[in-house]
Amino acid sequence: MLGLTPIAAVAQAALDGGQIDGTFGVLQVEWLHGSTIYFLVRSSNALIATSSSYVVYDSGHYSNYPQPSSEQGYSGYFVGNMPTFSPPGIYNVLAKLQAGASPAETDKSIGAGVVPWDGTAVPGYPINLSKLAISGAGAVTTNSVVDKTGYSLSAQGLDLIMVEAGVNARQGLGLAAAAAAAKLQGAATDTVTIYAANDPNTVRILAEVDANGNRNNVTLYLPT
Repeated sequence: MLGLTPIAAVAQAALDGGQIDGTFGVLQVEWLHGSTIYFLVRSSNALIATSSSYVVYDSGHYSNYPQPSSEQGYSGYFVGNMPTFSPPGIYNVLAKLQAGASPAETDKSIGAGVVPWDGTAVPGYPINLSKLAISGAGAVTTNSVVDKTGYSLSAQGLDLIMVEAGVNARQGLGLAAAAAAAKLQGAATDTVTIYAANDPNTVRILAEVDANGNRNNVTLYLPT
């Protein structure tokens, strides 16, 4: 579980690889035993949760916004529910210490944090977060990706691999396919023409040969 300090955070989820089922217990904060604690939940576009929807904040309706909490025994540890109608997204949460008989805008904030939400629960997290880093450009990077499901190699990726000077991997594969299995003309002449695989109208290799079949000059027509 993410470590908490009274002023520092509202718990996001179990960061040790587990997932909190359902909605209860998602919002958590530690404070003095016997306190009245509630949470304010805001969406990424700053709409605030009521008991049934997210709305534009209005001071005159502040009493509609608190999400209640309950203390676990006499522990001083308070837990509450993420609003069940919340769509998937990232939510900002404040934990507030109620001073009077009713919630008020002047109530002290005792915790703040961010809660990721998949629509029904807080999603699980990798065990070893130390392998994640933020690059200078703000991108999340990792040392290795274990789950390759959904990944595919693009043609652009092959274009970055040079197999010969001026010939990338994708072009080299096209030449190899042509040489091995494409239409060929002029085998008994001094000019041999080899076409693209599955395309008898596109020339890929033009070779000038001598009487022994030695290639004296070769012109390549690379795939674009």
